[in-house]
Amino acid sequence: MNVIGFNFTKIEASRSQEFKPGFTITTDIEFTDVREHALDVLKDGQAMIVSFLYRINYKDKKKDIATVYFEGDITLSVSKEEAKDITKQWKKRKLPNSFKIPFFNLILKKCTPKALIIEEDIGIPNHLPLPKIGPGQAPQEDEE
Repeated sequence: MNVIGFNFTKIEASRSQEFKPGFTITTDIEFTDVREHALDVLKDGQAMIVSFLYRINYKDKKKDIATVYFEGDITLSVSKEEAKDITKQWKKRKLPNSFKIPFFNLILKKCTPKALIIEEDIGIPNHLPLPKIGPGQAPQEDEE
């Protein structure tokens, strides 16, 4: 199984005016569809598209106060046997962890940099702590 494409179909962000400290941040990745896809370039294999959504929610005690939202598709090249197995499992809306975990990591790798920029643009705190250097922590020099 190989990833041969990754694209976003929707990127959305919103922030309420009453954004105040005392909030929680949650993230969620969900696979929304898995389907076979005709791709003439693949002679011996089968193409599949895995659709996903990745959501970052900022909530206070009562409601959402900010959201960053991504939807997209991952295009895969798989063997015909893998395609049949994946399709069979998806009919039950289940996918094995051995299938999901690499895609979770790919989605995080592609979405996190964009999310950090969007969060900065709409004036909300980063959903991930960024590295900081404090007093007494001088950068180390490379030894030659």
